[in-house]
Amino acid sequence: MKTRLLSLVLLFLASSHLILAQSKSDVELFLASLDGIEYEKTSADSIFPETYTLFIDQFVNHDDQESGLFTQKIYLTHLNDSLPTVMVTEGYGAGRNYYSEPAKIIGANQFIVEHRYFGESAPDSMDWAQLTTANAAADHHHIYEVFSKFYQNHWISTGISKGGQTSIFYKYYYPEDMHISIPYVAPLNLEQEDVRINWFLRHVATPEEDAIILNYQRLMLQNFDTIFPIFKAVADKNEQVFVINDTAAYEFMVLEFPFSYFQWGSYELDSIPTEFISADEMMKPMFSLGLVSFYFKSTLDGLMPFMVQAYRELGYYDYDMDSLQSYLRKVKNSSNIAFVPEELRFEYDAEIMNNVYDFIHNEADRMIYVYGELDPWTSTSVNPDSRVDAIKLVLSGGSHSTRIRHFSEEEQKMIKDQLEKWLQND
Repeated sequence: MKTRLLSLVLLFLASSHLILAQSKSDVELFLASLDGIEYEKTSADSIFPETYTLFIDQFVNHDDQESGLFTQKIYLTHLNDSLPTVMVTEGYGAGRNYYSEPAKIIGANQFIVEHRYFGESAPDSMDWAQLTTANAAADHHHIYEVFSKFYQNHWISTGISKGGQTSIFYKYYYPEDMHISIPYVAPLNLEQEDVRINWFLRHVATPEEDAIILNYQRLMLQNFDTIFPIFKAVADKNEQVFVINDTAAYEFMVLEFPFSYFQWGSYELDSIPTEFISADEMMKPMFSLGLVSFYFKSTLDGLMPFMVQAYRELGYYDYDMDSLQSYLRKVKNSSNIAFVPEELRFEYDAEIMNNVYDFIHNEADRMIYVYGELDPWTSTSVNPDSRVDAIKLVLSGGSHSTRIRHFSEEEQKMIKDQLEKWLQND
């Protein structure tokens, strides 16, 4: 009798263990088996029943395993391990999980990867020397190596703006990882401040647009004493300080206006004041484009990893001051490097972007590049050679917000057909 009772107890315990094990899905069991990974199952719905927030250990310097570790945040949306997997390479922080356009098009699992040194993915001690495109690409390669053991179908990388750049750099450093890459509105600058951007801004505007924008900038500078208090009051109200001298910050805002106007395409030309009405009316375009808060110290502190990268490897832009120089009180140098502290101004390495340029244009297959015609970043866009298996889409009248869904039905079908063809090809 005792023997039978013991057998029943052992059977019950074994059954309980089996039920507990079965309560975890295959992907969760896989996550639980990994070293150097912390995970939390997050809120899900009927469309995406399994979503997770992950933190993966990464080397601060992938070439030196004694450099220490930091944890990189990832969002995982799991559908089925037999499906393709999209990796979203964010260029900045990753504040939330979402389902990207490429993942929607092909119906894929998805990882969103926060960029190193942003958000929750920063080392305790910020060794700025290790914030490089090579180390960032190695982060993504490590993620692929770990998770491709479970997700064994094709992988696709994608990203928007700086995230699109990041997907390009990943392709350059690890060309075999991703079967397809879809960078959106991603510039490939070839100088620390690429002159093609200013050339673009001088030619993208119609004569009418050019006259209205330049006149508005002059009015903003000529009426500085009246308008500046509105600019300053925004910072005071929000208990913010500007990252540089207040007057210089105001002048940089005015210089930035044409770039932001064309980048976003969200402000109507006929809403730009053509004469001084009031300080409040003059500031409306700046508020609409979010240009005041951009110069807050808190904003630029959060963007500092980008600024460091821009002036070290990625390239950026300066301003054409020829027509406005006589109206400026503080700004004598048109370079945005003014916002990078001296101790974070690394020597610019022009070789990296030129190497990336040569590879991407001449060797990178199965790439889809998406751009907006009026976006200034399109001036430094990728132009793949006809010999590579790649597609470039430029939306007529499009801005930095251009996506595949904004193109014609025929063009969207062409992209979907091409993706299907590539996904069927090993």
